[in-house]
Amino acid sequence: DVVNCHNDTPLHEACAAGHTEVARALIEARAAIDVAGRFGFTPLLAACKHGRREAARLLLDAGADKDRLTAENTPLIHACSAGLLEEARLLIKARAEVNKAGRFGYTPLYLAWKSRHPALAQLLIDAGADLDLALMQMHVGYARAPSRERGACQRKTGSPQGG
Repeated sequence: DVVNCHNDTPLHEACAAGHTEVARALIEARAAIDVAGRFGFTPLLAACKHGRREAARLLLDAGADKDRLTAENTPLIHACSAGLLEEARLLIKARAEVNKAGRFGYTPLYLAWKSRHPALAQLLIDAGADLDLALMQMHVGYARAPSRERGACQRKTGSPQGG
């Protein structure tokens, strides 16, 4: 596979841009579907990150690794962080691991909550996401927050834990 100056293949570029027919032709020509490009992103992660659902579906149908942890995160973590409900739904339907933590140890459920995407959080819970693990991450995040943020949370809720 040929790469550009960012170490991305034509399949990365086609999937990130949503050029599904180009991606299909590249896959049929046996382009590597799980190769890491810029930032360690795979074509599937690039498709999910940019909200290119059809390209993501094409890659999943071709056998792309739905749980591959890149230099940053999994495709599901990116979808949950960005609020991409349909992309997350597609990955979960393809049996992506809903409790697989990313680079900093955060799970998709924690990141959906942190990014204020309740529909995504519910989707993950319905798919079997571990609530205890996410709650633990929320408490750790609160404990690490600067004191001014914890104070604002306490004033808002009347609770020393902010909840």
